[in-house]
Amino acid sequence: MKNFWIGAIVGIVLFMGSLFAGDFAGLWSVSMLSEEATEKAEIKDPKKPEATLMTVCELTIKLPLKGLDNPPEVRTQTVVAEFDFEAGIGWYQGLFAISETRKGQLRVDGKMLTVSRPAMFPRFETMVTGEEFTVNRETGELQQTLSFQGDRKMNLISGFCGKLLRAPF
Repeated sequence: MKNFWIGAIVGIVLFMGSLFAGDFAGLWSVSMLSEEATEKAEIKDPKKPEATLMTVCELTIKLPLKGLDNPPEVRTQTVVAEFDFEAGIGWYQGLFAISETRKGQLRVDGKMLTVSRPAMFPRFETMVTGEEFTVNRETGELQQTLSFQGDRKMNLISGFCGKLLRAPF
């Protein structure tokens, strides 16, 4: 009988340890708060929007190797994107004109966030004249477009962004 109680106590300790270890590792969430306390903690003032929004984005990048009309090299990359609604700027860890050190102008149109920036640099055997990326706040979809000399535009980067949870955010 003594072995039974020792086994039961060890089992309970291991179970509780795995719960809290999983919570700490982000695999699941264990809350010691009552439902009422949890609800109060999650209530936000709907009249006051977030000043900034930081997201993590999983992107597919299609870079032309030898000019815009040749087959692209395709790879994936995880990057951060941030939108500062008060300052009216945004950025992502981009490859072209928009980056954390060269932020673009943010426009908000309903569920769409659009960040754009003019550019003037040679790439892919032509001149890049601007970059723009959009993020749909409902779906998390990101689309990036480069503008080239001669009014040509191409989507080279696409993917999905989100906070720690999926969109809408």
